[in-house]
Amino acid sequence: MNKKEFLKILSRELRGIPEEERSDIIIEYEEHFEAGINRGRSEKDMANSIGNPVMIARELKAATLINIAEKDSSIINILLSCNFWSCNSYWFSNTYWFCTCNRFG
Repeated sequence: MNKKEFLKILSRELRGIPEEERSDIIIEYEEHFEAGINRGRSEKDMANSIGNPVMIARELKAATLINIAEKDSSIINILLSCNFWSCNSYWFSNTYWFCTCNRFG
């Protein structure tokens, strides 16, 4: 995988977080690639050493959404955090919201 492919996957997988956060992350990884290339490493070698862009994006996305929820623990932010885990099965009973995706048990 080359730099362009890596960044394309990373950017795609970071959908759902604020655009400013996403842009900052992409810029950081572009700089990481450039630093390695300037030291004589290939794009493929850099991509391999950095890791799987899907897994990296999942970790960064989770951390970002958790930070957002911690700053403002509104129901909307909590539901957005749940959406990260691909849950679209919410329901309301009396005064409680429930997520039935079974990803939190």
